[in-house]
Amino acid sequence: MKHISHFLLCLILFSSCTDDQVRKKKVPSVYSSVSDIRKNTYRAVKIGDFTWMVDNYKCDRFSHKDLKKSYYDTIRTLLPFDISIVDRVGTPSDTNALQWAYNGIDTNLKNFGRMYTWIAVADPRNICPNGWHVSTESEWLNMIDFLGGMDIAGGKLKEVGTKYWELPNVNATNTSLFYGKAGGYRTEFGSFLNQRKFGYYWTSTEDPLDPQSAIAFALYSGSEKIYRDSKPKRNAMSVRCVKDH
Repeated sequence: MKHISHFLLCLILFSSCTDDQVRKKKVPSVYSSVSDIRKNTYRAVKIGDFTWMVDNYKCDRFSHKDLKKSYYDTIRTLLPFDISIVDRVGTPSDTNALQWAYNGIDTNLKNFGRMYTWIAVADPRNICPNGWHVSTESEWLNMIDFLGGMDIAGGKLKEVGTKYWELPNVNATNTSLFYGKAGGYRTEFGSFLNQRKFGYYWTSTEDPLDPQSAIAFALYSGSEKIYRDSKPKRNAMSVRCVKDH
């Protein structure tokens, strides 16, 4: 009897040690990471057929210099051929800046990233890190189809809770691991609107019906849907980068 009790004690201790070892074993992360030219680091994860950044982009520099003709030559502006998105001397007033923190307050960058005009999105010097690009309309549609369609994908893309979204944040589950945030946007007339209510994301795809606009997708606190829209290129909105294939 004594031997049996000793055996059971050893068995319990062994099981306990094994459980501890299992608990301590590291679970591999589903995320990879990438850094921009300013050394800001972003998480990335594969959703559908593409690898997406799951943090709103916030770099204030282009990734490389382009010594050839830039996008700006085609719209007759006077922007210099450097890699700064911020410091612009002698720039036409309608494109005086290409990016903002919400309300011009830099503390908003940590939670919501920067907002960029489509002019910055389209620049061949690339606001995303080398090997990455601003997401296209077709890449968004691929992700939305993977998540079950326009009527429910928004909930799967939104971060849960009320830190980045106002109530009711309908059906936010973040099961996609996209961590969508309601960064709001800046109108072409300079007003900042809808932070914590809407998350607006540019694509690099122009609106084929309106050369002054481009395609964007929006998440909304009051719905689990995701919305495709056409927005003026001078609006400033959030950006997610996608890894080149």
